[in-house]
Amino acid sequence: MHGTVMMFFFAIPVMEGFAIYVVPLMVGTRDMAFPRLNAFGYYIYLIGGIVLFGSLLIGMAPDAGWFNYVPLAGKAYSPWLRGGYLDHHDHLY
Repeated sequence: MHGTVMMFFFAIPVMEGFAIYVVPLMVGTRDMAFPRLNAFGYYIYLIGGIVLFGSLLIGMAPDAGWFNYVPLAGKAYSPWLRGGYLDHHDHLY
């Protein structure tokens, strides 16, 4: 869970925020070309965070490691729905 949170909710958003700031400066424009698309990306990020952290409250947080590889995410090691939850969450990105 720690690796998933650090990659999807810290490292990638920091790099994306830096790019949203720097790319218009490099191109010489005042703003990004599609500001509504940037806002949509933020709201999807927010919804994904709410869903992932909400899964902790209901006890359905993913438990197959942050890589979610098949041996640990298979039915033998993770018989509950918790292993497949991370697959469904990744579709929000």
